[in-house]
Amino acid sequence: MAALKKHLMSILFGLAVLGSLGLAGWAYTAGDSVNKQLQEIDSLRGQVTTLAGAPANVDSIAKRKVVSDRRNEKIDQTVNDALRRQNYNVFEDRPRQLLIPEILPEPKSDAAMIDFKSAFNTAFAEINERLRARDQPTGDEINKARQFNYDPENDMRSADRPWGPTSVTAGGPTRGPASGTPTRAEVLGSNAVSRLSEQIAKQIFIYVDVNALGPHEAALPKTTLNPERIWHAHMTLWIAQDFAAALGGLNDTRASELEAAGRGYDAWVANMPVKRISELVIDEKLGRGGGINVGQRMTWAGSFTNDRNDGQHFMVPLRLTVVVEEAAVMDVMDAICSAGYYTPLRVEYEAIPPNPLQEGRIYGDAPVVELKIDLEGYFFRVVFEDWIPKDLKKILSTPDAVEENKRR
Repeated sequence: MAALKKHLMSILFGLAVLGSLGLAGWAYTAGDSVNKQLQEIDSLRGQVTTLAGAPANVDSIAKRKVVSDRRNEKIDQTVNDALRRQNYNVFEDRPRQLLIPEILPEPKSDAAMIDFKSAFNTAFAEINERLRARDQPTGDEINKARQFNYDPENDMRSADRPWGPTSVTAGGPTRGPASGTPTRAEVLGSNAVSRLSEQIAKQIFIYVDVNALGPHEAALPKTTLNPERIWHAHMTLWIAQDFAAALGGLNDTRASELEAAGRGYDAWVANMPVKRISELVIDEKLGRGGGINVGQRMTWAGSFTNDRNDGQHFMVPLRLTVVVEEAAVMDVMDAICSAGYYTPLRVEYEAIPPNPLQEGRIYGDAPVVELKIDLEGYFFRVVFEDWIPKDLKKILSTPDAVEENKRR
């Protein structure tokens, strides 16, 4: 990475030098004759000799040096910060490492590949556990809830089912005031799906759709493993962990604030800034494929960076779809950009309509929006180089991570 720092600093220094030399060169070539040019050069030489020690010039040079030093310091800080984030797995709170030692760039044995599947599935399952996540009620859960609801005998034994009502009598909810119109709480309490949805919602911090974060096909029992698939699985897992750490961190902070305010009972999804992870799409740019959730008609936002792969890094297009509190949009964007070396290219917003019956996913009373965020993920080769399978190293250096014979 020292080469990258040196290269960036050389560019800045070169621009400064070219600027001053360019101006002097223009003045030199603007003369009408050789004699006039020589006279101007002699005059310029005399001025330089006279003014070199002038306090004003010394002060100007010193100020320019301070500005240059600050610029170079920011370059170092930017590069080092990006490297730090990629060298350290924030989700696992430890330096980035393989799931099975020495599984890449080439598995040492068949037993190692068997162990890898188990380790991968364990690591992937931990994402939902750490997020305190699950999806909305399943069809089976809803059917069971409705069956209990329609059976008077089972209604009387509400304690036998975890989502049963605690404040509704066996004879049904009592009516509101004199009008006899049921209150909203009574309506929801008499709705089996509403009761089930609330019971589930109060146990989680966030909804995560089934397969929203993967897993990669390498996790499937019938998938034959090879170095490429093991590499793809690691990269998709690491990217998913980055976003899980970022979004989960926002919810954890909110939960801590509620606990400190004596409102620990409100620490559930309806009161969290990030309500749902709908989908993470990782483009098939990890060398001969490797993405997740990439549909047939997938279109990506145009890149204003024009960044392409080279020998020092590779770039992977990403799309993250989440539901968040409207007031937390900027916090969410900041957390995502801070999760690694990710650059947003396009953000689409869509308001989520109210859910008065509170069936399925419960987002709470605050206005919520769905964000569809297109990003570029940049990954430094110096961090990942030793793990990239030999056959993919050259491919990941090509502009679109595609083999040359397939680019025609």
